[in-house]
Amino acid sequence: MSKLQSHKALEAAVAKDAKDGAALATSTFVSLNKKLSEKFKHIEALNAKYQQDLHGSWEEYNELYSQLEDTKDQVLGVAEKRRAALKRKLAALQASANEKLADAERKVAKINQQASKLPSLGNVLKAAFMQA
Repeated sequence: MSKLQSHKALEAAVAKDAKDGAALATSTFVSLNKKLSEKFKHIEALNAKYQQDLHGSWEEYNELYSQLEDTKDQVLGVAEKRRAALKRKLAALQASANEKLADAERKVAKINQQASKLPSLGNVLKAAFMQA
């Protein structure tokens, strides 16, 4: 084999190795690019599912919070009505007690007035017995 042929054979071998290396690199790149693309689609799907679940959870939270606020308002309304009813009952009891107290004071005053007349009646009786 001559030097020229050997040189051309070497060039052909180097070109073939370069071509094979480029083909392998291209194949590897395409394969990895495809895997990356599939992984990215999977991540996007997971993210979409997460966002959907999160949105649903927030809606449930807001609904429950609204129910809590409604219940609180109802409880406060009932408590306010009960407080007003108790105030009315207390005022009625106070008025009744004041009436009874005034009535008792009138009776005591009447009894005291009658009792104050008794000593003079006693003196009259005493005088009548002394004369007899």
